[in-house]
Amino acid sequence: MQPIYIADDSADQRYLFGYFLKRVNPEYPVVFFDRAQKLLDSLQSSIQTGGVLPMVVFLDLQMPEVNGFKALEIIMSLNERGGNWPEIPVVTYSGDSDPDMIRKCLDAGALAFLQKPVDLEKLKNLLLLVQP
Repeated sequence: MQPIYIADDSADQRYLFGYFLKRVNPEYPVVFFDRAQKLLDSLQSSIQTGGVLPMVVFLDLQMPEVNGFKALEIIMSLNERGGNWPEIPVVTYSGDSDPDMIRKCLDAGALAFLQKPVDLEKLKNLLLLVQP
């Protein structure tokens, strides 16, 4: 089973997101990243080596260094390049529900936007969309 990637600089938010995912399906392998750059490095490595890519990436928008929106743009550019890998779906999330930022994320290619705290039913529905 493909892993689910979660990138969030908050340890509490990573724990909570992982807890919700395990409630939806305890079999989901979950990989956590505390920085967007670590997530991007992992994706690049998997693409270059033919490794397993994630079923979906959940990406917090408010992170230091490389913020979530910049990481979204980079992931979408990987998707656009094509190659021998499937498109990587990205769901952005944030505690800020600014409609302009939500639209910007969706326009940039995000599958969806989730408001923190994450709603379990919305999470279930999103996972149904991306399951192989």
